[in-house]
Amino acid sequence: MIRNAEEISSGLINRRWTDSFNSFIADAGLRELHRLDNKFTWTNKHTDPVRVVLDRIMVFAGWENMYHFTLSRSAESGF
Repeated sequence: MIRNAEEISSGLINRRWTDSFNSFIADAGLRELHRLDNKFTWTNKHTDPVRVVLDRIMVFAGWENMYHFTLSRSAESGF
């Protein structure tokens, strides 16, 4: 799921879906860990590629308070 227009190279999003996804995240008390490397996590690898953030790590505030310096990094870098 896309959270905002910056997470897809085309910038085209469905606001209803992004709003619902972001509301779910907020209602569940989740927070997304910051990624250190690639802006996008997936591409279709075409000549004019679509790039999207599909992979993310969500944590609860309690977990983040215990491990407050935690960041995420992609296992494979292909961008």
